[in-house]
Amino acid sequence: MVLTDDNTQLRVLFLKKYKSKIMKYLNLILTFLTVTLLFSACTKDEDINLDTNGNPTTGQETTCKIDRVYLDGAIYEEFIYDGDRVLRKNEFDENGVVDWYQTYGYDSEDRIVVVNNFNEDGDKSSFSEYAYNQEGLISERKWYYVENGENEYISQHLYSHHNSSDCSIEAKRRYDNDGVLSWRKEYEYFGDNCSYFERNYSGNPESIDYTKTYEFDGMRPYNEAINLKEGYPKFNITKFENRSSSGTITHQRDYEYEYNEHDYPIKATITQEDGNVSIMEYEYTCN
Repeated sequence: MVLTDDNTQLRVLFLKKYKSKIMKYLNLILTFLTVTLLFSACTKDEDINLDTNGNPTTGQETTCKIDRVYLDGAIYEEFIYDGDRVLRKNEFDENGVVDWYQTYGYDSEDRIVVVNNFNEDGDKSSFSEYAYNQEGLISERKWYYVENGENEYISQHLYSHHNSSDCSIEAKRRYDNDGVLSWRKEYEYFGDNCSYFERNYSGNPESIDYTKTYEFDGMRPYNEAINLKEGYPKFNITKFENRSSSGTITHQRDYEYEYNEHDYPIKATITQEDGNVSIMEYEYTCN
């Protein structure tokens, strides 16, 4: 015979009386935890995004590569790819004939390091070479003319950045082939979406030549596929303004956009300072 104290006997009686209720509650708790874990796993695997209409979408974000740009109904630009890399950009005259094009060379990290320019005859007329800093932003551009197959070094552009973002450009300086500083640009940001003032200085003694104002909408640009990281905002421009050294507005343009379901512009209405309106339309391949 095993002797037990009163407390032990009471616990035994309690378990016998309430055993079925305890098991019921344990099963409910187990079911709740199982459902919670399954829901958490599903939401982790599928990120929920919203499209431009506010409707939920799941899975990976869709990206679009620009194919063609039309200006007032006529073809203006065309882009040719190898996979995700842009290999060539064609520009057309008013008759729909290629009158200028660019080709792009890449490094092992898919960054553009060479941009070649060709005239309407297919002759190479100039090219630029790019170097990058540790943050992956352009730090230097060297520009060359090509004449009769010979390369002539023209200038060096040096970039400085205040951070590692796409809105990082702080200053740019151009040195001619004799090493003399010919001009410099300074950038001052304001408002939202990395809008900025660009001030150009030149001369000796140095003085301001002009000030440009760029405002942006925070949306994806049509040429997002071109991986040239100069530190300028990767958004669509909504307003451009150029002021002379005296403060007079010499050029002004306003832009309004229509977007597809993936937030890329499909149409831009551009209004000049004289009231003239142009329409640009964009065609993509999306996946």
